[in-house]
Amino acid sequence: MTAGQTPLEGPWVIELVSGTTPVEGASVAAALDGPPGAEIRVTAGSRGGEYLLFVTAEEPGEWRIALRASLAGYEDATAESSLVSVAAFDLIFWRQFVFDAFDCPTASECDGTEVEERVTWVLPRQPDFYIHTAGFTSAEVRMIARRIPRAVEQLTGAPFRGAIEMGEDELPRDGRILIRGLPADDEEWDTDDAPCGTAYVGAPAGTVTLNLDCARASPLVFDELLSHELGHALGFFHVDPPHVMQASDWIGRADFTPTEVSHALLAHSLGRGAPYTEDPGGTTFTAHQESRDASPGRAVLISCYR
Repeated sequence: MTAGQTPLEGPWVIELVSGTTPVEGASVAAALDGPPGAEIRVTAGSRGGEYLLFVTAEEPGEWRIALRASLAGYEDATAESSLVSVAAFDLIFWRQFVFDAFDCPTASECDGTEVEERVTWVLPRQPDFYIHTAGFTSAEVRMIARRIPRAVEQLTGAPFRGAIEMGEDELPRDGRILIRGLPADDEEWDTDDAPCGTAYVGAPAGTVTLNLDCARASPLVFDELLSHELGHALGFFHVDPPHVMQASDWIGRADFTPTEVSHALLAHSLGRGAPYTEDPGGTTFTAHQESRDASPGRAVLISCYR
């Protein structure tokens, strides 16, 4: 925990980690070795043989996770994960990540509302996706299809249950999040200095657009840029701290950090359209939206010059 971070009193959502077993149909049990007051829950992931471990704790700390996979007729398999650190609640990060306090710190500088007057933009349910394959190579399409479930599971805390469709048809306007790629000189960018990507924040029928010239610098850049834009599409904004996915600079990884995961799950615990709070762990308010297309306000398009 770094200076300036104030932990909630708990429970603490920490990190989603993946464990795998080589045998379909096996069950996995998990145990924690570390400070008391922590619990672990195991759920099946979106891909065969994958399990998501969801850990809560009363206060920041570190634990070692022991896994045991069992299946009738097979000998039990055991493994231990690396240490997992609790991501402490950070009010400044919370204000930026969930309520757009980095790009829009005040009403006069941005959209007409102060941070304290804003609401959460997390989606009311996991979205479906449509990959417009016309702009991508087959390898890039496969990379996108792999990355979508990973990002959704990390930022919602649940196995991916949405649909992923793809094709070269006309761009859909039917409630799916569209993912497409455009070259840097495409006139749709409407600027001489095209961003590396854009995304509508928390829009159930949103669009993620990747600048192909920027994304193709390397496979890791493509994967990381896609994760960053998916973070926006799932309802989250830019942040100032470096070395996290929603920072404005490259971080050299394609997974969200424990800090992002923990704050995202806190936002989901409040629900879409929940008013600003500085104590999400102690808030009982839950927002309810009747429509899949319901929005806390106008759609916000973020351009990312990474």
